[in-house]
Amino acid sequence: MAEVKQIVVFKLGETDYGFPIEQVNEIIKYIPVSKIPNSSVYVEGTCNLRGKLHVILNLRSIVGLEASTTHDNSYIVIANNYDAGFIVDEVKMIASISEEDIIDTDTLAKYIDDNYILYIIKYNNKLVNVLNLESITSRSLNNVEK
Repeated sequence: MAEVKQIVVFKLGETDYGFPIEQVNEIIKYIPVSKIPNSSVYVEGTCNLRGKLHVILNLRSIVGLEASTTHDNSYIVIANNYDAGFIVDEVKMIASISEEDIIDTDTLAKYIDDNYILYIIKYNNKLVNVLNLESITSRSLNNVEK
């Protein structure tokens, strides 16, 4: 029997992205953050979530999109094993996919940063870029350190 994976599917701009559910701790409605002076362009700020300080990163900026200033309908995806969260435009669903839905990206290797993209899936007649939340978090937080 084919292995089934669960993917948190969300939108950034007009594109669907996803994170493997095992890399996600929780998803919350956007809450205001405290700005950090002189921080990287993709650092939105910090927030206190149940007594724990989290760095909140703008995923649109990290993937090369223009950062949004409106967060009324946005969500924050909190990463597992990191005190960090990512602002996304909209959380669409948690999708269950099988191995047959995964597109082989070997031919794209020279065009994409495979540290960020785990794989691409076909879901509901769309392509979803499944990102490696752990890799993005590690790189982003390392770049924040001065």
